[in-house]
Amino acid sequence: PINIVSCRSATNTMLTADKDLVIFSYDAKGIDQDLNEDKVFANYTHQCMGTIRILGGEILARGYCKYMGPDEDFFIVSYNGVMGEKPLAWEYIYGSGKWKGVKGGGTAKYITKAKPIVKGTTQSCIQITGTYDVPQ
Repeated sequence: PINIVSCRSATNTMLTADKDLVIFSYDAKGIDQDLNEDKVFANYTHQCMGTIRILGGEILARGYCKYMGPDEDFFIVSYNGVMGEKPLAWEYIYGSGKWKGVKGGGTAKYITKAKPIVKGTTQSCIQITGTYDVPQ
């Protein structure tokens, strides 16, 4: 199982910020804390790139994240869905080194979101849960 707290800071680029429609892209970078005893994801870092669209109060998130371990092996996940009350679904789409052929996925949900330290940025932590399988 996967049980990670993923904290990051993002730089945002606004496309439009009308009262009815907001669209922006983001580039987030951070570090992950593995809450499982096996610590498979200990000392992993990540970069996520994507877009957010807010329309009629609904927040749609689309993007990709690259997670890299201390050995530089990495995997890529994708997500596309509505954020809010329910956790956002994600899935593995690629892996290198020991992650080659990885399959699985799970959900991600904000656990904290702070006031931006610098205008045009966001800082947050996300709880990531799920499962994975790597061919032997």
